[in-house]
Amino acid sequence: MLQFLARVAHQPNCAAVHVGVHERVGVEEEDAVVARVEGVQDPVQMVLGLHPVADVAAIKTAADSTLTIVGTSGVVLAANSVGPSELSDYVNVSPMEVQKSEATTARRTLFYRVGTAEPQTVTASKAGAAFGAISGTATQVDGNLYKLELAPGDVDTNGELLIKSVGATSTQYIAGVQVVDHDPFADLQTIRQRLVGKSVADTSDGTIKVYDTDGATLLVTLTKTTTGDEVTWTPS
Repeated sequence: MLQFLARVAHQPNCAAVHVGVHERVGVEEEDAVVARVEGVQDPVQMVLGLHPVADVAAIKTAADSTLTIVGTSGVVLAANSVGPSELSDYVNVSPMEVQKSEATTARRTLFYRVGTAEPQTVTASKAGAAFGAISGTATQVDGNLYKLELAPGDVDTNGELLIKSVGATSTQYIAGVQVVDHDPFADLQTIRQRLVGKSVADTSDGTIKVYDTDGATLLVTLTKTTTGDEVTWTPS
């Protein structure tokens, strides 16, 4: 596909006519096409990694199986044209905090989607260490949705817990699980009540009792212990 654009200037003595050449050519193996035109000091270099006619036709043919042209409204994806199997090796982000060695199963259970509904082998990386076997198991909930119940021993190291779930045809990673010392469920409530509820310091036994906003329901008792210049408050 070659186009010539010419402009003839009215010049005396039959001055030279300069012709600008604009060319679009498909390039293979990174061959460069350089258009050099008389009178142009810095010719334009055009490198195209496609064939402007054949490749567009190929794209259209491939698109016909997944795209539908809807008049002037645009282009829509055909039903189920992009599914989990096209997203193999993607990362699920499941932001959650789990208390170290959490005893309650529901608090160390997470849900994630896999590329293909098939048996999963699960390993985990604790705080940036290499992936290793864990006791938790993944079970199918519905279709491509799976549930992973981590064991207390799976969350015995503070820091990021990166999970790898491998099936016969696809692999998914689950990021965002943080193992922490505090109880992300109860401690926030205790902090809130400590700020707005009633607190009673008992100097006779060295405790602080934290009550709910009704002033009567005891939420937690903090017992003071002193070691050297360090003071520790232990909840019970």
